Amino acid sequence: MPNQLFETVRDIWTKALETDVNAGTDFFLAGGHSFLALDITADVSEACGAEVPLRAIFEHPVLADYLTEVNRAAATTESPADEYH
Repeated sequence: MPNQLFETVRDIWTKALETDVNAGTDFFLAGGHSFLALDITADVSEACGAEVPLRAIFEHPVLADYLTEVNRAAATTESPADEYH
């Protein structure tokens, strides 16, 4: 997982959850709820320039697992056709 993306997403989670988080932090066990999930999804999508699905945080609540989904969303956004526009 790219270090910069990890730092960015970790900072977003830290701010939203108002607690320090690490790769093993579970969003819901750290106090997360559906409204925070909406905010985090919007912030992460904006920060990485990709549409991260809201379900990602519910299906992958541990930060490291969530980052895998964020990377997947970013990879599908970056297509070779985009380079020609």
